[in-house]
Formats: sequence, structure tokens, C-alpha cells
Amino acid sequence: MAFNKESERGALWERQGRSGRFLSGKLTVGGKTIEVVAFFNTSKKNPKEPDVRVYESEPRDAQTPQNAPQRVDSAAAVVGDINPDDIPF
Repeated sequence: MAFNKESERGALWERQGRSGRFLSGKLTVGGKTIEVVAFFNTSKKNPKEPDVRVYESEPRDAQTPQNAPQRVDSAAAVVGDINPDDIPF
């Protein structure tokens, strides 16, 4: 098979995460582009097991828990209306 631009379906980049190395990138098949992640099979015991498993990636917004704290831009937003006389020190 000839490797050329017409036969290319995407690209993956090696990344370092908290749990080790993985690959991430985009693949295009049938006109649809999807983001994917791929993890190396570090517990492979049988040569018939895959070396890498590929999964469709979740959008970044879906990875953030709904109840996660939001970024605060100023101390005033955190402190709010506090009377200095209410502070015990």
C-alpha cells in the first residue's frame, strides 16, 4: 500500500499523563472526523492481545464535573460582603 495524503486518515501524538504514556489525535473515516485517545497495553500477557487500544475521546466540556468549582477572577467575588467587625482576629 502506498502511503500518501489521499490514504491518510489522521494523526496521533504521544502524550504523558498522570498514569503514563498515551496517544491522542484525530481520525477521519467516511468524512467524519473524531478525536481519539489510545492507551498502550502495559499488562499484555498473550501475544494475541492488542498492543494499543483506541477509544473515541470525550469533549473537554463533558470531562468537567458539573459540580466542579469554577474559576474566580477576584478575591472580592470570594469574600463578598463581609463586615470586618465579624472577623474574630
